[in-house]
Amino acid sequence: MKDERPTRTIASIFVRSSLSGYAARGGDCTALLERAGIDPAILQNSELRAEPETFSQLIQLVCMELEDEFFGLSGKPVPLGAFNMMARACITSATLTDALRCCFKFFSMVSTSVRFSFSCQGEEVRVAIDHVEPGEQDDHFLIESLMICLVRWGSWTIGRHLLLNRVDFCCSEPREVDEYSLLFPCSRNYNQPRNLIVFGARYLAMPVVQDARSLSDFLAELPGNLLTRYRHDDSLSSRIRRRLSNTRYEELPSFEEIASGLNMSTQTLRRRLKGEGNSYREIKDSIRRDIAVYHLLRQDMSINDIAEVTGFAEPSTFHRAFKKWTGLTPGAWREERTSLFVE
Repeated sequence: MKDERPTRTIASIFVRSSLSGYAARGGDCTALLERAGIDPAILQNSELRAEPETFSQLIQLVCMELEDEFFGLSGKPVPLGAFNMMARACITSATLTDALRCCFKFFSMVSTSVRFSFSCQGEEVRVAIDHVEPGEQDDHFLIESLMICLVRWGSWTIGRHLLLNRVDFCCSEPREVDEYSLLFPCSRNYNQPRNLIVFGARYLAMPVVQDARSLSDFLAELPGNLLTRYRHDDSLSSRIRRRLSNTRYEELPSFEEIASGLNMSTQTLRRRLKGEGNSYREIKDSIRRDIAVYHLLRQDMSINDIAEVTGFAEPSTFHRAFKKWTGLTPGAWREERTSLFVE
């Protein structure tokens, strides 16, 4: 049986990263770890891991000591309680679109160092996180945390797991890249011009199903329910996608084979996926899109060859499908991404 430890404990890289802003300001990291109940040896031993509860406590302590919800990793601090106030301001939103707009407007008033925006292209929504006033410290932990919080808060507001198509990071690929597969169970691209979260546009019109009462329970569990123990992390859709992530498109199993492997009837599997706002066809399409994006970014194959490896009999069919997904043809998408790197 596969070792499930990484889903239950926090890797040392995240512990060290969460402390980098605190350490830069002369904080005693050893003492703070001890207050959180984490063995300080984790700073030197990459094999050690932290329990979710103690990591959540550490995050709270870092924010309180620095009086900054951005962990001291941005050019300007964000006052304590900002996320709490944002969530309260957004709870009366009608749809996810309204909630996102309210959220981004709120943070534009409390922070000038990070800008949030979103746009639709085809069937995709692209949420951008631009760090316009970074601090002196590496900001990758801040960006990752903001992405996770946005996705998990957004999922909570609509009561559906917001499945990601891909995420783009400005930073270089980390050495501990495998640790990120559970945080972001989708295509992950590094050294990109913008930090982006990309997901299906169908979520935008979904209604906000939470209210003031459920919000109080949600806020009482911060930050653990966002950063360490989100109940949708092991959604059926994500489990299937992880299982298929390294499979060539032409070798993807049938729906019946997937159901059998999960010890479910096809009717049960279809119903459960629908409950998550997804379908097996959409999961396969997302894998197709990931394969296409992978090769388009790397300039290693012609568009006709990419059409073939993604399972399209005709390049014209691939062009139509890709434009439906992203709003652009494969050639225009490749040209746009390339031009972003040209000074």
